[in-house]
Amino acid sequence: MIPDLAESGYLPVGRYLAPAREVEERFVTNERRVDLWNSLKKVMDLLEAALGKKPHIWMSGSFLSAKEVPGDIDIVVLLDSSVVPRLSVPAQYLVDIIAHNMLKTEFDLDIDSFVLEVRSPEDASDAKRGSKEDRYLHDRGYWDNLWSATRDEQGKLIPCTRGYLEVMADAG
Repeated sequence: MIPDLAESGYLPVGRYLAPAREVEERFVTNERRVDLWNSLKKVMDLLEAALGKKPHIWMSGSFLSAKEVPGDIDIVVLLDSSVVPRLSVPAQYLVDIIAHNMLKTEFDLDIDSFVLEVRSPEDASDAKRGSKEDRYLHDRGYWDNLWSATRDEQGKLIPCTRGYLEVMADAG
């Protein structure tokens, strides 16, 4: 369940699970937001075609705020690290576009995009850690910190000032 926006106009600090349907009902409230949401749905459809299912994503930014006309949608696509090396060439191309934040230039979509490779349950239960696992923990912490922050007028990050969503694409 998505909490009410805080006095700041953002979600309260934390990561909240929500089905896509609930995000749409809550934040798609005007023509600009409809356009942004439709862009995100296009990306999710492309990912579903490439991966066989829609992945979970983390969402943040002005789309999840009280801002009337958000500039874009910010997402991190969560991909199982055991699947990524086995992707077809077209699927890998799409993942690379998303991972390198190129949806605006390649598809003219107002989406800032990145990829976080997450460990499969089998990897997560393995007591061994190596550079791949350390990279995952580093990247996950990076996104948690970045998306819990806002920026001041000079662009400096102010930590722990907002929350973000983990959107369960297939759950609604």
